[in-house]
Amino acid sequence: MTNPALFIAIEGLDGSGGTTQVRLLAEWLTARSVPVQCTREPTDGPVGRLIRRALSPQDPAAVLGDTVLPYLFAADRRDHLDRLVLPQLQAGITVVTDRYVPSSLAYQGLSIGVEAALELNAGFRAPDLTVVLEVSPEECMRRIAARGDTLERFEDLDRLTAIRTCYASGLARLEARGDLILRVDGARPVHEVADRIRAAVAQLR
Repeated sequence: MTNPALFIAIEGLDGSGGTTQVRLLAEWLTARSVPVQCTREPTDGPVGRLIRRALSPQDPAAVLGDTVLPYLFAADRRDHLDRLVLPQLQAGITVVTDRYVPSSLAYQGLSIGVEAALELNAGFRAPDLTVVLEVSPEECMRRIAARGDTLERFEDLDRLTAIRTCYASGLARLEARGDLILRVDGARPVHEVADRIRAAVAQLR
């Protein structure tokens, strides 16, 4: 019997290494002949592009208030599910997304509260596995600075510290409703982190 397609979300603070782990997991799955689609939020769709502009300090004309962003993220997620995630899963393709609902609970929870952010996202399909890369805000900022890129809206130490608190609160609520969440020490070497994630995914398959 063919194993069912999985929906996997990789989460963590900016600088925690999520994008790298999405790529490594997809490469591992592909090497095992598992069809896989990588994706991300905000998406490259019309709402996602607007969000990315709003997060960039290089485009002041696109700045939107913190209380507006939660609704845009929810709209982008709905479009993401309808346009890509659900059709791929139905076609038997495993989907690995760089960020999903927990990011909204953490980042938008700062402005409207975790409970309100959860309510906005309550109707969306839960992943089969959510992986949370746990890295301190200080280490995340060190990694972000090492990249040399222009800092985005949430990339400062005070905000990342507050976001980590919202992450903890949001993840507790998701676990209480039955979501499967794996916490991984993202400060470990990249290959060790990847091995932990692969082992968890292998158990699901």
